[in-house]
Amino acid sequence: MFGKKPVNPDRRCGVVIDIGSASVAIGIVVSDADAPAPELIWSNVERCPIAEELNLSELSKRVTTTLANNMLTLGSAGLTALADFDSTLTVQSCDVTVSAPWTYTVPKRIHATFDEPTEITKKLVADLVKTAEDSIMQTFGNNDVFAELGLTRINSDTTSFTLNGYTVREPYGHEVTDLALTRLVSVCQKRLFDAISETHDKIIPKSKLRVGAFMSQLHHSPITATTGQKTYGLIDASGEAIEVGIVIDSHLSSVMHVVWGHYAAARSIRITTQEPLESALARLKNSDTITPAHAQYSSKLLEAISRAAMQSELPSHFYVHCETGYHELVTRIAEKALALLGAHAPSVSIISAKVLPHIEIEESRLALSLAVFHTAPIE
Repeated sequence: MFGKKPVNPDRRCGVVIDIGSASVAIGIVVSDADAPAPELIWSNVERCPIAEELNLSELSKRVTTTLANNMLTLGSAGLTALADFDSTLTVQSCDVTVSAPWTYTVPKRIHATFDEPTEITKKLVADLVKTAEDSIMQTFGNNDVFAELGLTRINSDTTSFTLNGYTVREPYGHEVTDLALTRLVSVCQKRLFDAISETHDKIIPKSKLRVGAFMSQLHHSPITATTGQKTYGLIDASGEAIEVGIVIDSHLSSVMHVVWGHYAAARSIRITTQEPLESALARLKNSDTITPAHAQYSSKLLEAISRAAMQSELPSHFYVHCETGYHELVTRIAEKALALLGAHAPSVSIISAKVLPHIEIEESRLALSLAVFHTAPIE
């Protein structure tokens, strides 16, 4: 048709959604394979008000409501902005990442030995995978948070095979006496997952929905993927949670989180000062003095790193991701925590809003989602 733009198969349009512990960020992104950076067509970030007390069930409801409201805004203002930008574009995909405490990722290593050399078949691997996943889901079932809020599995992937002590990519057909595999399973709080599915089906039903854990996205981000490092730590600090992941030999080997973040630190300050919570947050970010709230923050981060390291090892280098405005605070606390844990020559790198050349977005979580979308293989 005259005047209609030709379809470019290397040009993709998608919606990216980042659901934090107490926030929801949504963006419409257009990505050309040959371009150095994607184009952010429209975005909107909504944060839940800071509660006087932390109640996970109530916070879950607020996050779910915030998601629903933000999706409605996407359906009106967002899709209108896309049509104004290029009326020939349609949303092809909807990529959602969910952070702690609403999602949890567990790597499980299963080890099997045989008296005689045994051929590795798909059935044998499937049986071991089922054993790993059953064990993981039982662990989640014993978790008070997930027992109350419900859970559903969102991702499951075998990340490594070891045959007779050697790591291989393709295990099938080999005869071994010793076999080990690592299965990475991510689960999401069910109420939130159902809300994601329902709002997607109402607002952008023709797009392909993909839901994943934020720590897994952080592991596969352009920042960590292009450094050449194979062993490092990951820290994500948000309003109501701190999550730590440890990558060994390029594989995400352990993930732990604590339900405690800078909102909790602000509540602690407020107890002493009796000031509004927003003022307490500002005091937390801007103070160079170590207060009891800072010490408690350090203690919680120390706890999360220690628990993650107990499952694998303690790397000397960590990548830190946090909400905009908290980089200096979290970096300072992370460096002290690593020194206290005895990390060898500890160092910290910040994952900021500028995660790709030629693009900078105020909201760092959304910037990371755009970077991952832009660098992902075209399906």
